Amino acid sequence: MRSRRGMTVVEVVVGGTIGVTIMGAMFATISTIYSSESFASTTASVQQNAQEMATTVADGLRDATVCQSTDSANSPCTWTGGPIQNPTASQVTVYNRLSSGAEANVTYLVSNNTFEIQTTTGSGAGTTTTQSLYSGSSVTLSLVYYQAASGTTGATSLTPFTPTSATVSSIVGAQVTATIVTNGAGGQVTGSYTTTVKFRNSPAQSVTQD
Repeated sequence: MRSRRGMTVVEVVVGGTIGVTIMGAMFATISTIYSSESFASTTASVQQNAQEMATTVADGLRDATVCQSTDSANSPCTWTGGPIQNPTASQVTVYNRLSSGAEANVTYLVSNNTFEIQTTTGSGAGTTTTQSLYSGSSVTLSLVYYQAASGTTGATSLTPFTPTSATVSSIVGAQVTATIVTNGAGGQVTGSYTTTVKFRNSPAQSVTQD
């Protein structure tokens, strides 16, 4: 009858090395899968945030109301004849009547790579509250404004232009692009969304429009 031979030191070392190698490969595979899923999840989240940021601005522009001379005494509205004030390529202020009934100036902008909504209520300078929403290593808001050809009807296209204080009331719509860049588990992630909106209350009725 043969006796059972114990494992030699060499066999133990070889077996241990093989086991460590297999475990290392399994860990690397699991880590890769986790990183891929995390990257995909981060990408989807950043893209959704960019879409929500753009549509938030678009909704605000669409619902903006015209500031009348009768409004300015009881609201923060300091301009008349249109729903928009000081529009630039990166921020815009609209006049709005909130669901609470309050009259407000609402400014959409990016500050320190954070998308903000600044709401001012009350007459004159009023009281401003800031809502900070989406942040990232880089956050940008881009606005392109459109006007229709004066004196025509049935226009099939809009003309992009840079509005001034004299022409701001002729804006008929805008293209809004929101871009958010952030660092994810698998690297840098970028989300971007563009939408075009037609204003309900601009141009002012006194402005020739399509």
